[in-house]
Amino acid sequence: MGNSVEKRTIAQFVHDAVEMETAIYTLKKTRDKCVCENSTALSNSKNALREAESDLRRSESELSRHDVKYHYYFDGEYIGVIFGRGILASIVVALIFYFVGIKITIGWTITLSVILGLIISAITVLPEIISENKSLKSLHDNEIAEFEQQLKEARQKADYARIQYDNAEKKDSINKYQINEMKKVQVSIEENLKRLYEYGIIPPDYRYMDCVIILDQIFRNDLADTMREAIKIYEERVFRGSVIRGMDKICSMLGQLSSDMSAISLKLDMINNNVAHMSGDLERFNQRIASESAKNRAATEELIKETQLGRYTNEKLLESNKRLEYYAEEYRMGRMPIR
Repeated sequence: MGNSVEKRTIAQFVHDAVEMETAIYTLKKTRDKCVCENSTALSNSKNALREAESDLRRSESELSRHDVKYHYYFDGEYIGVIFGRGILASIVVALIFYFVGIKITIGWTITLSVILGLIISAITVLPEIISENKSLKSLHDNEIAEFEQQLKEARQKADYARIQYDNAEKKDSINKYQINEMKKVQVSIEENLKRLYEYGIIPPDYRYMDCVIILDQIFRNDLADTMREAIKIYEERVFRGSVIRGMDKICSMLGQLSSDMSAISLKLDMINNNVAHMSGDLERFNQRIASESAKNRAATEELIKETQLGRYTNEKLLESNKRLEYYAEEYRMGRMPIR
């Protein structure tokens, strides 16, 4: 199978398989991260808008309930006070008439006493009414001013939330385009990798990212001359428990991996860093594009190619195509196994 192929070619072949597997895994992780972050951002902005609009409706309702024309306060208590003081004033006036010696009939005395008493009483009570009404009106005006300020702030919050939600929707559209483009490139590299594996240099049971990384480490450190020898070393490590299979299990144990799995650990660290940098760069790009409504789709697509992710996807797709062409030529020259 692999024994008829030169060691140098086998080592290069395994390394190229690792590069394609890494590109596929990186694109998948980046795509998953973008989908998750996009969904979260859209959901958060939608919830923020719903909350802001609810606060706005509440503020409008509060202002409407309190913002009525002020009615001056005058109730039965003041009427009672006026009549009470009027009676006392009438008695006082009547006594004054009596002691002063004003000679009028009893009826007129009572009438004039009552009238003057009520006038005197009303004059003394009126300042109290005016003072209390001023105080109540001032309180009313302050409440209205407070509700109006709350309404103003609620409107500003709602306007900001609408802008943020509009931007989130624009970013969602841009993200979906990017995610779709990532998927296309990922599928293309997967097809290239499938065609690469068809040369049969790596056995079917070992055509997985974690396996080929270890095989690449074995050849890079000159521990094997043939694929058969490399597979034997790999299986011995699995048997000893120093190497575990399955990317999901490996990822869950990252930071606790053995020295025999250092290559996988370093590769995953590199992938995670790349994903973080590319997704962060993409987020900044999407935020800028979302705020520039004049950007048309064609211009946006061109700008996407200049992002870290755009350069990465183009570079990895080009590399995988070139490596496939290289091995096709090697096959034509008889330096690859017969498929």
